[in-house]
Amino acid sequence: MALALVTGAAGVMGARLVTGLLNAGWRVRALVLPNDPLRARIESLGCEIREGNVADAPSLVGLCQDVDITWRP
Repeated sequence: MALALVTGAAGVMGARLVTGLLNAGWRVRALVLPNDPLRARIESLGCEIREGNVADAPSLVGLCQDVDITWRP
């Protein structure tokens, strides 16, 4: 099963994208900002949630490991 990375996954479009990918059979790694209260939108969906910030390179270490495709809404 392929693994997709979605940045901004807790946003309105990101959460829709995560849902669509999961429904299509993808595994999803979702990037959310640290302590983002909107992460509740995706917590129950069954995706892997990682906290990080694209403006902070050290927070992204290992984020793309084994990822087949990356989407940014």
